[in-house]
Amino acid sequence: MEKLDKEELRGQRKSHEESLAHDLIMAHDETDLISLQIRSRFLDFDLSKPLTAIVIDWAQPEEEQNFPQNKEKLLELLHSFFEVSTHLAAMAGSTKSMILKTLQMADAPIIALKKRGPLQENHHIGNLCELGQALHQYIYEKLKQDVVIGLGNYYEGSFSAKKSFREATLALELGKNLEREKRIFHITNYSLINLFSAIQRPQRKDFLWSTLKPLQKEAGLIKTLEVFFEANMNMSLAAEKLFAHRNTLIYRLNKIKNLTGLDPKNFHDATRLYVALKLYYLEKVQAFMD
Repeated sequence: MEKLDKEELRGQRKSHEESLAHDLIMAHDETDLISLQIRSRFLDFDLSKPLTAIVIDWAQPEEEQNFPQNKEKLLELLHSFFEVSTHLAAMAGSTKSMILKTLQMADAPIIALKKRGPLQENHHIGNLCELGQALHQYIYEKLKQDVVIGLGNYYEGSFSAKKSFREATLALELGKNLEREKRIFHITNYSLINLFSAIQRPQRKDFLWSTLKPLQKEAGLIKTLEVFFEANMNMSLAAEKLFAHRNTLIYRLNKIKNLTGLDPKNFHDATRLYVALKLYYLEKVQAFMD
């Protein structure tokens, strides 16, 4: 009977933690926060500390069918990874889980996983990415399941969970679209796109389509632009990355110039095209997230 009571209490606590995590990322005003602060104190979760969000998603679409039976295991693993009451774990969609984690100067479970001495947590991006790598490895070792992880920044004060969760989700979706070979994505890797996301969406779309609309049905030319900019506008390197002859690349760039009126080889025109390309990927991701 005592064991049953403990299991029941444990289940109730996890349910309260999941509910609090969801409400923190959905909070709209200060009235919401007062209630959330009371609930967080009941669960020993310190909202006064800097907080970050971590979003975890199944890596491949075909693996989604395995997710429903593994989601409870994944939540258990997240709890065992962090152990102490510095985090909240919850589902964040049909195939996503999330962690809301407070900043600690020394996190013993993570230190043990790193196997190379203490990991001192601070606001430095490198430590948070190391945490993401350790978490990815831990999940793979325990579940034999590949996942992708999005990381937001640490924030203090009102709506810190909501802000960091938005960043982690944006980093995850951008990373899955732009850097498919990677598994850990931090929002600072997409700082320019994140900055653009603060601009009113109608204004962004006006700039985007006034620039790239002629290429709307030219996926190959958009890919050419992307690789050309990734190669720092180096013709030889871009052609190599595209597995194309240099003359083929020149032909494509000239076609872009003819269609848009903007020359990718000209610095000022390239700047406009580069910004529009970033907005193009942001729009794709936000359309998916809406």
